[in-house]
Order: sequence, then structure tokens, then C-alpha cells
Amino acid sequence: MTLAERLATFTAGLAADDVPPAVVENVQLRVLDTLGIALASSTQDFAASVLGALDAWGTSESAALALDGLDEVGALLRLCRI
Repeated sequence: MTLAERLATFTAGLAADDVPPAVVENVQLRVLDTLGIALASSTQDFAASVLGALDAWGTSESAALALDGLDEVGALLRLCRI
């Protein structure tokens, strides 16, 4: 089994209650930081090319399910419980 397969197996069996509160808080802060950086850089020259690449990659069915009809910002905010 590859490392990626082992990680996938571990995370597939992981329940939200299994994650320590400190880890959840840490992830929430990192997501908010990432969102802040994304918003701050959205007016830079490179933003259009990055968005174009993301559009070209498309969205997988599983990613669409994770977003549950929300845009990316809404999904991140829901993850951080804002």
C-alpha cells in the first residue's frame, strides 16, 4: 500500500469527533489565513492567470459535493464556523 493509499484509508475512517479540538482550531486559523491571503492578492496582476488555471482544471464531483452548493469562500467560512 502506498503512502497516499494509507493516508486515504486513515482519513476515510476518521470522524470529526476523533480530531482533537486544538487541531480543529489550528486548521481553522490556517484556512482563515489562506482566505485572507487569497483576498488580499486577488487584485494583483497574477490573479487572472491563477483563476484561469483553476477554471481550466474544473471541479471534481467530490469537490462539488464538499462545497454543497456554496462558492469557495462560503465553503471556507463554513469550515471555520464563521
